[in-house]
Amino acid sequence: MMREPTVSVIVPVYHVEPYLRTCLDSILTQTFADFELILVNDGGSAEETEICEEYAENDARIVYLYQENRGVSAARNAGLNLARGEWIVFVDSDDWLEPDALERLCKAAGQHDADMVFFDTIVEGDGYSWHDKSHYPEGTYSADEMLMALADTSVAPYACTKAGKRRLYEGVRFPEGERWEDAGTMHIPVSRCERIRILPEGLYHYRQRKDSFTKQAAGDGDVYRWRFIQYRKRYDFLRDRLPEAADACVPGLIRCGVRYYCRLGTSRSTRDERRMVRRFLTARPFFLHASGWRQKMAVAGLMLCPAAVRTAVLHEGNRRLSR
Repeated sequence: MMREPTVSVIVPVYHVEPYLRTCLDSILTQTFADFELILVNDGGSAEETEICEEYAENDARIVYLYQENRGVSAARNAGLNLARGEWIVFVDSDDWLEPDALERLCKAAGQHDADMVFFDTIVEGDGYSWHDKSHYPEGTYSADEMLMALADTSVAPYACTKAGKRRLYEGVRFPEGERWEDAGTMHIPVSRCERIRILPEGLYHYRQRKDSFTKQAAGDGDVYRWRFIQYRKRYDFLRDRLPEAADACVPGLIRCGVRYYCRLGTSRSTRDERRMVRRFLTARPFFLHASGWRQKMAVAGLMLCPAAVRTAVLHEGNRRLSR
């Protein structure tokens, strides 16, 4: 029987041909070699398919799968279905790892008997590079501490900045066809941990591209809708598990929910959506957990005069609703 690898590295591939080799080389040349690379070609171009097939032919550690384009969630899910390693690491195919990233992650996990390891990113742009540092010092934390950190956004919910044991993902899959899917998913594996190690080292290089999916999505009004949906999933999950963390989600829910509501307009086609968002934000004691007077006024306004809130928020433009 074939021995299972220690780590399964899952890489979805779609529209990243100029950056793909850098990503794959950074994984295949790791100082820690006991891993499998699960390469999921999510309906990529002919050039990308050629690169994937070339690498798969030349390295036995690569498990290669081609599927019709269904999005990053479906590609990650396909990778999870194939994974055999004790640990799961996600890498986006336009990003790359430090040469000893896997070695340092496995060492930290082993030394501290951790179920998950959080690590930092190095943000790489056109002519700049900076370390996106953790808000938490190096140490070992409980699941509840990190759920609170996810709730108040002290820790980002990105799948690519967390190495977790495969058992944490049993029955957990990313929602297909949705944006910011990490925000509505990663709290589940985190909640199953006994110990989480914070490793405040920049092991993951995140390539900030103007043409990336995330950048394009952030430029349209749909951003508030998807963030509201994902934050609400996290809120609903935490409400029973850790009520104080659910309360910490409220500022993000208000910020995104109010903007989502206001950008829906007043047409008949959006009436049900507007009613749903308004009821959600006003049917709970969100006013008490709002962040600053702007958010409190927004929630009160949705109760008393939603048209005035819409006018004020749209006039405000891109300014932050909170603080």
